[in-house]
Amino acid sequence: MEELLSAARTAATPSGKRALGGERSRYRMAYLPAREYAKGLAEGLLDATFPLDHEDYRRELESSLRDSAELGRVSVVAIDLAEVDAFAKRTGRDPRRRSTRLAYLSTLPDRDAISWPPERNTPCWCTSQRKYKKCCGRPGFRDQPVPDRGRAILRVDGPQPLRVQVPSRIRLDRLHAMIDANAGAGGHYSFSVQDGGIDADQAPDATLSQLANEPGQSFGYHNGRDHRVTVEEIVPVDPADNQPRVI
Repeated sequence: MEELLSAARTAATPSGKRALGGERSRYRMAYLPAREYAKGLAEGLLDATFPLDHEDYRRELESSLRDSAELGRVSVVAIDLAEVDAFAKRTGRDPRRRSTRLAYLSTLPDRDAISWPPERNTPCWCTSQRKYKKCCGRPGFRDQPVPDRGRAILRVDGPQPLRVQVPSRIRLDRLHAMIDANAGAGGHYSFSVQDGGIDADQAPDATLSQLANEPGQSFGYHNGRDHRVTVEEIVPVDPADNQPRVI
């Protein structure tokens, strides 16, 4: 599971982030360069919550880097999937799991990390060799919408249990409205992961993929009644059937 911020909001990313601790929090984020990303998609190592376009992947990561930088020092580490696979075999892990990539990330020395943000006229963190200001740091880059190619099957356990199917990038306010409409209660809500949380006031644009984006992950939903929401499955988007609904 992605390492989450322990303050007011989460900033999970498709590739993962590891908190290193210290007086001021330090975060390292795993990054898959274009060739490694294409390999991961082709070999089924990246699930349907990952964008098909590497630029969209970088866009999401740049946004998470900015969010994380509000709470501590941030760096990026480019990872090689062949090395992750070798690590998985040595440790008996599944190379397809994000938790495996995070565990591998924690073994890498600090010298492999690129501090974020780069200076405007220095090479971008994504290793494109372009200046940061003309690459991932260019105005408006991170604000472009990323297509949703995954849908999540969620099990909601609580006073009125249910199962729902939703886009993996559904906004939390829409997810809140859907659960409330079918599980009762209402009013102010919050979603919690570990010791952090997201609520309506703190992060109105937060999405499900920032809370949980892998089967087996779960989070708390609090709307006057406590529920536990678990991701059962991530499946590709069906263009004819990707609306949120109870199943």
